[in-house]
Amino acid sequence: MGGSPVSRYPKPALLADLPPQRGGVQASAGTGKTYLLERMVVDFLLQGVPLEQILVVTYTDKAALELRTRIRQMLDTLMALEDSPEPLPDPAWTLGEAQRTLLRQALHGFDQATIATIHGFCRRTLVEGAFESGTLLNQELADGGRLFEQAFREQVRVKFKDDLRARKAFEEALAADWSLEDLQALLDEAGRDRGRMLPVPGDLEAVLAGFEPTWFEAGTDVAAELRACRGLNGNTRNAAIRRLPKLAELMGRSPSPL
Repeated sequence: MGGSPVSRYPKPALLADLPPQRGGVQASAGTGKTYLLERMVVDFLLQGVPLEQILVVTYTDKAALELRTRIRQMLDTLMALEDSPEPLPDPAWTLGEAQRTLLRQALHGFDQATIATIHGFCRRTLVEGAFESGTLLNQELADGGRLFEQAFREQVRVKFKDDLRARKAFEEALAADWSLEDLQALLDEAGRDRGRMLPVPGDLEAVLAGFEPTWFEAGTDVAAELRACRGLNGNTRNAAIRRLPKLAELMGRSPSPL
């Protein structure tokens, strides 16, 4: 008898429980995530979804390389199948000429597949949309922690040499058994938490009601106290003074003379 060969290949039953157009797999190590993901890609391909329209992302370069290799091997395995000598029970993929054409197209365009880490995908998107976003074509993915370490150590060498106030604080920290790594970690954490209010306020009215208005007691010159605070940046201090009337209004009190 003529005709194209028709093959059957086992299909994971779990695929039927996933969303039709997108899916995520979260499970412990060694439970078969990669096995399922490579078969998700095959299932999309056999539904007619072009490979270049499928996005597969993972966390590490090693995992991305393994996924790419195993998906390619899976496609090769399916293309090499011959006629099934015995029918396989469902669930299974039925591979006729139309399905083989889809798999063959995926293999021919496999270099266009987006199988990468999250960072790698984001970098590729930025490069491809460089003209639209106004970013540089040549960009390098950098480790923020390593860049901060370089900047911190440069400041230790340069700034603390000339800035007596900063050097004094640095020497006091070292005298208190703080290591250079401890100071770097503290400053890095402070930078990441910049702008975060602690404790996190709830209802504004409740916060204001529980506020102790010692600064607005009669006879207290709030602006003078702010001007006397040498630890404040000048712009920050002036901005705070300008906002005192509004703060007093919120508190339902009149500020002291400015």
